[in-house]
Amino acid sequence: MAASWSKRRKLIIGAIGLVVVAGMIAFNLQRENKAESPTHDIEAVPVRRGAVVEQLKETGRIEFVRTVEVKSTVSGEIVHLFAEPGQAVSEGDMLAIIRPDPNQTLQLYNKRAAVERVRIDLEQVRKDLARKEALKKQNLIAEEEIERVRDQLEKTLNAYQLARLELETLETRSNIQQSEGHSSKAQLDNVRVLAPASGIVIARPVEIGEVVVSGILSTVTGTKLFEIGDPSLMMVKSHISEVDVGRLLPGQDVHIIADAYPDTTYRGEVYRIAPVGQIRQGSNIVSFETEIRILDREPRLRQGMSCDVDIVFAQRDSALYLPIEAAYEHFGDAVREGDKKGARGRFVVFAKRDSFVKREIQVGLKSDSRVEVLSGLAIGDSVAVDAEKLFKKREEERDE
Repeated sequence: MAASWSKRRKLIIGAIGLVVVAGMIAFNLQRENKAESPTHDIEAVPVRRGAVVEQLKETGRIEFVRTVEVKSTVSGEIVHLFAEPGQAVSEGDMLAIIRPDPNQTLQLYNKRAAVERVRIDLEQVRKDLARKEALKKQNLIAEEEIERVRDQLEKTLNAYQLARLELETLETRSNIQQSEGHSSKAQLDNVRVLAPASGIVIARPVEIGEVVVSGILSTVTGTKLFEIGDPSLMMVKSHISEVDVGRLLPGQDVHIIADAYPDTTYRGEVYRIAPVGQIRQGSNIVSFETEIRILDREPRLRQGMSCDVDIVFAQRDSALYLPIEAAYEHFGDAVREGDKKGARGRFVVFAKRDSFVKREIQVGLKSDSRVEVLSGLAIGDSVAVDAEKLFKKREEERDE
């Protein structure tokens, strides 16, 4: 009886031992699988071949390349306006008529009178020279007298040309047109303002009846009557951070998408980069104003439209690539979080064979969504989608 009980106890202890050993083995296997092969709940993505474009995304504003501010050459009252904002005008079209103030009208009359006086003097000198030359043929006067009159003629001619030039500043260039009743000096002469170039009227900040200030003496204080832009040349002005401006070069391709037309991409190129950076209001980052020429002529594009610009630094059309989140850049324990700027890390992925295992790769171009694979993977290999999450999880499990 005692022997039977002893034998039974040994069997029970042996069975318990087997259960404990089996449990330990299962626990270790489960832990190992958890650390090395969590294949059931990990989403995989294959390595593919396609285009990888490394580019800088910024915003900008569409503007005309050439704009002209139109100002009056005389001060006075606006009596007629012939153009509205958005209207197309050609060079020489009449834009406005201005009635000069009395002081400038008096100045105009004085210039005209001065020109007339010098013209009369010039005619008298010419007649005097003709008489002198006739007397010289008869040997009645000396050659020195002829030379003196010729010098006087040259001086008078120069004075006449200068007076005419001063008058043209007020009259010819200003397109002054005398009002009806030319014989009446009480009538003021009107100034016709003509379009200096062809284009679209961008702005007209004045109305009939307003008094304007001449811009001929001071272009800063002169009243702006019109602003005309040339729609054949348009550009995008963008401000590029000092961190990225070193990679910009004139001639680089740019993809432009206007907010008003999100389904259309326009071609552009970097044209000019400001030599001096500036800190814009509301920001503490130094940026450089960059001019991007729009190569596609599109009537729908208007000045002032906001747009997104993608400046292309490099592009490969047939490259092995992964989604950007499938490659994690690991800097190692020696590099602290704040020291990562300028440091180079190792890119790792978790490639799937029998299980997901960590593998280092070399990468090339990087876009917002793709990273080029130079070595370490082949076409058709599968990797885990979120490499960073897996990497940190493995590191935590290793430290436990």
